[in-house]
Amino acid sequence: MKLIQDITEGEEISHQITITFRLYQQFMDLSGDTSPIHSNKNFAQAHGFKDVLGYAFLLTALLSKIYGTIFPGGSELCLQQECNFPKPYYINDTLTFKI
Repeated sequence: MKLIQDITEGEEISHQITITFRLYQQFMDLSGDTSPIHSNKNFAQAHGFKDVLGYAFLLTALLSKIYGTIFPGGSELCLQQECNFPKPYYINDTLTFKI
């Protein structure tokens, strides 16, 4: 197993995940965020999107898996992170996380 000290500057760790309806619904239930941009397709389309928008904070929550189980060494702690969301994502999109 590769350890954290074996990572070189500029090296990337990547992980893919498909945002299923079940995962999306679980996050909606957990967060309590039922804002129409996330829960009403007609509302989202009226604002220029093809469907309800995926939650940005669902993506940041999924980083926990990368830090805790995929990042070399496992059980790493994240003391600071910066996330950019350059475009929307939708249910059933497959996303790639790169850190």
